[in-house]
Amino acid sequence: MRGCALAFARSIPGGGPVGTDMGLSLARSSVFACVPPFSGQVHDIALDELFEYHVSLFRHALEEALGAEAPGPARHVRAYVRAVCVSAMAMGPNERAAVASLMCAPEYRVIWSDFIDEVCSGDAVDPATQMACRYAAEGLWLDHALERVSGPDHVADVQQRLLTLTNA
Repeated sequence: MRGCALAFARSIPGGGPVGTDMGLSLARSSVFACVPPFSGQVHDIALDELFEYHVSLFRHALEEALGAEAPGPARHVRAYVRAVCVSAMAMGPNERAAVASLMCAPEYRVIWSDFIDEVCSGDAVDPATQMACRYAAEGLWLDHALERVSGPDHVADVQQRLLTLTNA
């Protein structure tokens, strides 16, 4: 949990620490000798540590996206959509396998959802638009992790459509 707590407790530019008051905890810390049949570095890694690592990578992408995003009522959800798309495109085979495993594990989905709820909580965009953008971006991320998305043009097109929704 120590790494996860650090990953969540770092501040986001223009705001306070994210995740520090949420009581985040990981429900398990067991090591899986084999994460479903994927090859590479995913084997023999504790899922908790894998989750912490990917949260840390994502936080970096999110902080960069927030730094580039203009102030506005949907600033955080727009940065989230951009960060998800950048992260999806940056995944290699091992990262895709790890993200697919983590995004399909209910306990990590709950932690992730709570984290992103807090990240986007300061936005004034209507909740339905925010959730539609978040769910679509996460679905795109998972499809890319499962290698069901055709490539960068598809990701860019979906990203642009989601960003357009936040301008309405």
